[in-house]
Amino acid sequence: MDLSIIIVNYKSPQLVLSCIETIYKETKIISYEIIVVDNDSKDNSQFIIQNQYPDVQWIQMDYNSGFSRANNAGIRNAKGEFLLLLNSDTLILDNALDKIVSYVSQDNSVAVASV
Repeated sequence: MDLSIIIVNYKSPQLVLSCIETIYKETKIISYEIIVVDNDSKDNSQFIIQNQYPDVQWIQMDYNSGFSRANNAGIRNAKGEFLLLLNSDTLILDNALDKIVSYVSQDNSVAVASV
């Protein structure tokens, strides 16, 4: 597994759906997993997202733990060589994930990348 993509959700399933759609559309070379961590939305986010994308891993927090703790929960379950903490309102363009993973895989001096 090349990349673990962690997305924190809080009552924003439509944003997450759009984000995931662009990941699938724009990422063709690398292997990846998508982990959605829900910050106790108390809505139908899980049904909406996993109904459309059943391969997405779902982590349900018991309370609104905040962005950092939710990401940490995702990190603990990640299997990828690289981690991406992706905001739910992000759209992936121009094969960006394929490109960045290829780049950091070839350059051992890179420890962190940001856009």
